Amino acid sequence: METLIYLLTATGEAEPMIDTDKLGDYTQLINTYGASAVILAVFIVILFAVLIYIIRVNQKTNNQLINQQKQLFDKLLEGMGASSSNPETTEKKDEVISSPPKEKNIVELFLNINSGIKDILKDIYTDLDTDRTAVYVFHNGVYSSHGLPFFKISCICEIVKKNSGVTKNINAHNGLPLQMFDNSISCLHRNGSMIITDTDDENDDNVKNSPVLVGMLKSNNIKSAVGLALYDTDSNIMGILLVEFASKRDSLDDIKKLLIEKAPSLSPILEYSGIYDDNKN
Repeated sequence: METLIYLLTATGEAEPMIDTDKLGDYTQLINTYGASAVILAVFIVILFAVLIYIIRVNQKTNNQLINQQKQLFDKLLEGMGASSSNPETTEKKDEVISSPPKEKNIVELFLNINSGIKDILKDIYTDLDTDRTAVYVFHNGVYSSHGLPFFKISCICEIVKKNSGVTKNINAHNGLPLQMFDNSISCLHRNGSMIITDTDDENDDNVKNSPVLVGMLKSNNIKSAVGLALYDTDSNIMGILLVEFASKRDSLDDIKKLLIEKAPSLSPILEYSGIYDDNKN
């Protein structure tokens, strides 16, 4: 059969599109592999071509986005350069942008804070013959899924008298939730201090209202204790200065007066240590 399939072009002339030889080849393929196989093969070829087209389009779009970002960044740099006519200022800005933030020397910072606090606690220990003297600070713990902070308190330094039957608590008293001491913290915030004359005196309001705190004191063989609030320059409570005694003390008001004299020496160490400034900002 010598017949050709024609399709009219826009000029009105007939133009051959597929000749009978090619139709014969297609017919032979269908006869050899079956119509389903040939259709599947054609579909795969078409799908492959579509995938290539999509990849090329995406690549072109990505290139356009990259070019736009680059142009935007270049304009930003030009604007920064135009805003300052002083070359030295521009050079300093480039230095700030390129230089990573300088981190504090953690070990040096710890030694400065710890040695300063420990010297003051040793003086208190010597003057009052305490069995345990410690400093606690308030801080944020982890946050809940809705951003609610869990407020905590930790012991950062302590002096314990040898052979007094009192043990160190700096490791155990780390990250304690403030909810455990709600009444004690309220008393401290309201009065600036808290005195427990005898942990076994159930008629004492401070003993009755602070079961968790009293339980912790008893577990460490403590009979009397005085806590004093430590304030920053804005009169915000930063922490607590705590002195503890293994035997009952009756003259705790005099001890409180001495602590009030010593507290101003502790506050600047906590406030200007560097860590407190970062948390405050």
